[in-house]
Amino acid sequence: MIRRIYRKEQKCARSRAHKILNDVNKDLKGEYRFYWRLVGSGAWGTMIKDASGEYDLDYQILLSSKSSAYNKNTKSFSLPATINNDFVRAFTGHKTDHETVENSTTAITLSNNELQPFHIDFVIINPMANPNQIIRRNNKIESISVNEFTWNELPKRHETYD
Repeated sequence: MIRRIYRKEQKCARSRAHKILNDVNKDLKGEYRFYWRLVGSGAWGTMIKDASGEYDLDYQILLSSKSSAYNKNTKSFSLPATINNDFVRAFTGHKTDHETVENSTTAITLSNNELQPFHIDFVIINPMANPNQIIRRNNKIESISVNEFTWNELPKRHETYD
């Protein structure tokens, strides 16, 4: 049965997201400075559990120009593949035994498979670009097993936070 869930039920997932984001922040502090924010249905308080009892939260990781990976001369970040791989490695290093980390097209997904299953999607954003950019995996058909990452413009910059 699909039903709305309230903040009290989301507490476990929110708490887990903040813990792993703090741990990842400590790990990557030498190379990346960032802040994060909850977006989407979790921020609006309108989340629902699907028929299998699962729900998800969406977070944006916003890179800072204070990151050593940011080149102030070109006003750009280093290769998106490097950034994505560094974040995936950090998330994987802090997952628990009952969690998995998956590298999807635009998000790093942490899945918790305990009694209250949930998923947390983390997208990496360059807010210094105009318009904002997001890391996206763009695999080519001829080399489907090779992950290629690029910076892609967010189509509706003013709605990014929503």
